[in-house]
Amino acid sequence: MKPLLSPPLENEGVWLGTVDDPFVGKNEGVPGAFVQSFVRTDAQRSYARVYVTLWDPRQVALHVVAGTVEPQSATGEVGTGQIPRAPEVLRSLVAGFNGGFQAIHFEGGMQANGTLYLPPKPYAGTVAELRDGSTAIGVWPADKPDVPDDILSFRQNLVPIVVDDVINPYKLLKWGGTPPGSADNIHTTRSGVCLTKDGFVGYFFGNDMTPETLGKGMVAANCKVAVHLDMNAGHTGFEFYRVAQTGDLPDLMRPLSGDWEAENAVPMLPGWSFRARRMIKSMPHMLFPRYIGRDGRDFMYLTLRSVLPGRAILPKISPTEPDEGAWRVKGLPQHGFPYALALTKVRPDSKQPTIHARVMKIDARTVKPLAGKDDSKSVVSFGVDPKIVVQKSDPQVWLATGSFALGPTSPGPTAVALFGAESPTDAALADATVVIGVGDDDGTLVVAVSDKPAGAALKALVQSLGCSQVVVGHKGLELRLGTSLDLDGELAPKPMAGQVVTLERTAAPAAQQLFPSTPVVDPTTWAPLQAKRVRYFGKKPGPAPSSSGPN
Repeated sequence: MKPLLSPPLENEGVWLGTVDDPFVGKNEGVPGAFVQSFVRTDAQRSYARVYVTLWDPRQVALHVVAGTVEPQSATGEVGTGQIPRAPEVLRSLVAGFNGGFQAIHFEGGMQANGTLYLPPKPYAGTVAELRDGSTAIGVWPADKPDVPDDILSFRQNLVPIVVDDVINPYKLLKWGGTPPGSADNIHTTRSGVCLTKDGFVGYFFGNDMTPETLGKGMVAANCKVAVHLDMNAGHTGFEFYRVAQTGDLPDLMRPLSGDWEAENAVPMLPGWSFRARRMIKSMPHMLFPRYIGRDGRDFMYLTLRSVLPGRAILPKISPTEPDEGAWRVKGLPQHGFPYALALTKVRPDSKQPTIHARVMKIDARTVKPLAGKDDSKSVVSFGVDPKIVVQKSDPQVWLATGSFALGPTSPGPTAVALFGAESPTDAALADATVVIGVGDDDGTLVVAVSDKPAGAALKALVQSLGCSQVVVGHKGLELRLGTSLDLDGELAPKPMAGQVVTLERTAAPAAQQLFPSTPVVDPTTWAPLQAKRVRYFGKKPGPAPSSSGPN
């Protein structure tokens, strides 16, 4: 970010990574998913900083939680107020941060995990989680009173604060209020979230901010569209998390700083512990650590997506060979990030150290069956012996939406059968050179190919990579990187015979602009639409039975 005030402070505008931060989770073998920085935007208050935490949505997914009290629902639904107490969710938890205004102040629409609490407001700035896992930020159009099927969760707050480098394009006059007794109704603690022009997502926080000075920080961070979230100290905050089974968190090697760090048991999940820190030390955040527990207010949380390559395979034979078990992702037909493929070589059988196996992992979110004849974005191909006849009872390898699967029947309406296989019987494993599995946690396809029969060792290897179910590849099954390279990256000596199944690159869940064609309109258009009450249906309530005034 280019500093706005001169001279700049140390590291002002410089993106600093969090790879070595013991409070911030990361994926193995890829760059860290978070960077942080700050910029000053108010010449009259040069002490005031807009702090930014930016993340890569290809590695990080955003989710919405409805509080037990807020939002005050128009549908009768009551929120859970907590992140799901499922180990697979909490294991991937990396952060949580505040939502928007209370419904009494702005009846912004909200839906969490398919449950609608408040219907969408036209022209409201909106943060959404799509059903494919993507994050979307934009402006809700006036012609969509209902929530489209592809939106799983969303949260709205006011009109957008930034659109295409313009601060307050919808000309909103009042951006919320400060607590009673405040000497200054404009300068206060404010927060927001944005989608950048580069496709990243960021959380913004600052003390002593006006909407304009917060917006200037968003423009400096290259935001395309940004949403003002909650405001005032105590209602705003961002927390990083690491969660693991009790005793498995790495040693911090120092005492905790109790003013901005914490470590404790996960509430309502016995046997699990968390470590947390505030986004910045000076964040005046109430009830820290907040989002790991149950909250009356809505909030959002972030989880790490599982991306390739993951942890290296620990070799079974000593001394190890060069790069044995280390995943290779460079020089492969990835056609983008996150990586579609990862390759390594290991010796799978300690009793037969001369046998080598190539192990390939394929991320289901990044590939789809080749459509048409253009194979320029091909990732991997399988050659199937035409003499093999697949019986109804035989297992097959399937590619569904976001996951591979194994079995004789389709796992769902979107699944495509790629090729047949054999059940891992003792007879099939005896002379097997190909064993295939699907990751239990992430749906990744794991293929182990040995240069000599080693079926039992290959099965154990694939299962050690998190695949509880495996199948045996038919004899004659061939693999190619792209369409013509062998697993060493060399040109294959001959083309594959028989039926060829090719998987090509597709876009993995990331971030996008929501409703990009929504126009910027004058307050005379959007204000009356947003002023309509939605929490009372049919006949409005009559006057209160006492002299205390209307409800």
